[in-house]
Amino acid sequence: MIAPIRAAALAAGMAALAACAPEGAPGDRAVEWTPVPFSALPGWAEDRHDEAAAALRRSCERLDRFSDSRSLGAGGLAGDAGDWRPICRALAALGDGAA
Repeated sequence: MIAPIRAAALAAGMAALAACAPEGAPGDRAVEWTPVPFSALPGWAEDRHDEAAAALRRSCERLDRFSDSRSLGAGGLAGDAGDWRPICRALAALGDGAA
């Protein structure tokens, strides 16, 4: 059991942290995407793209079960399932051996 003084200190600390949080839910804040060349991404050249492509293929298989309007991610951050269909088709056209 937490001692009353510890409980009060814990509650005060949680209240202080909550006061620092931005207003609204995370999905309420606007996200701005900025296109950059792959060469601008740190570590891109050293990354294991074959492993990422395999993971994306598995995700595409799961997305096939969703309607085009199915929202993805917290607050729809990742768009809708239909937004990913062209990407999944392009990946499928590359074949299993291509990253």
